[in-house]
Amino acid sequence: MSRRTSIAIALAALLSGVPGAALAQDAKPPAVSEAAEKAIRAGLDHLAKAQKEDGRFDALIGRKVNAAVEGVKGRSVATTAVAGLAFLAGGSTPGKGPHGANLDRAVTWILAQSRDDGFLVADGSNVYGHAFATLFLAEVAAAGAGERVKPALAKAVAFLAKAQNDKGGWRYLPGAEDADISVTSTCVVALARARDAGVEVPAPTMERAIAYVKGSWVGDDYPNPRYRGLFWYQVIDRPFTSSRLSFALTAAAVDALANADAPDSKECRGGLRALVDPAWRPPVWRLKNSFDYFYGHFHAARALRRSGGETWAGWYPDVAAEVLSGQREDGSWEDLVGREHATAMAVLILASARRPE
Repeated sequence: MSRRTSIAIALAALLSGVPGAALAQDAKPPAVSEAAEKAIRAGLDHLAKAQKEDGRFDALIGRKVNAAVEGVKGRSVATTAVAGLAFLAGGSTPGKGPHGANLDRAVTWILAQSRDDGFLVADGSNVYGHAFATLFLAEVAAAGAGERVKPALAKAVAFLAKAQNDKGGWRYLPGAEDADISVTSTCVVALARARDAGVEVPAPTMERAIAYVKGSWVGDDYPNPRYRGLFWYQVIDRPFTSSRLSFALTAAAVDALANADAPDSKECRGGLRALVDPAWRPPVWRLKNSFDYFYGHFHAARALRRSGGETWAGWYPDVAAEVLSGQREDGSWEDLVGREHATAMAVLILASARRPE
């Protein structure tokens, strides 16, 4: 299926206004191709070789500044968590499966980074890394290792609740006065999965966070129709000074709404339309030369799978083909964040169409 055709199918499905659940009943879900399965195995093998003996992964630790990532290489909570998610997606559980030993070591290392206040942090990492680590522990708990990880997971959730600011969101530092859609959306996704795993999440924390995400949406009445459906990076004041918009930011926000408490909201459905709009789809050259190609498609895959139907069926094969085109001979992928980060994200995107056995 060509890129133009797949985008047209996905966009038509969303414009129909039919809820994703209804569409999912009529549409054949996409499948992971043999080539994608081979690429997933090669990617996981690369991660297994790159993992440090203590279970961690090293990567740039810092923050995104404009079109680059600024920081220093160190022990990465975020990359270790994302690699752990990839091992889970590959079919392993701690101590079991083709990469069960690697996954077990990643869990051990993440748990060792839990401070008394619940902050999952190492080498100057931030709330962003904490959110990915919280999501990882939640998925590990859901996979059957709850007794081992739930104490740290509950503390991580409590830390996020305390770190939430007056706007209802989060920033890189806990309790910062401002917030942004990227960090906030990742926190919402982590909290939602922790709640699914049986950890109590304060209802006001989630309600305020979802309100922040919804408040970042560019509504259908915005003067410039080109931006409608996207999400602002930051809402500074009202009427607010424009920040920036992108596919990746919108994907993160829609992931938060679709997989938390607002999948049928106008903000979520408007964001889904933007995700399959060719005007905002990242060009494939950004796969290797940006920090947000994989990040954006990771969130988009989660959100579009949740919506299901023709939207998901039309989007996944085309993006999978793009991701496959960027794999290196050693099984890895690479972007401006780092090889292991990109490889783990690529595996998660490719594996997102796998069906539970």
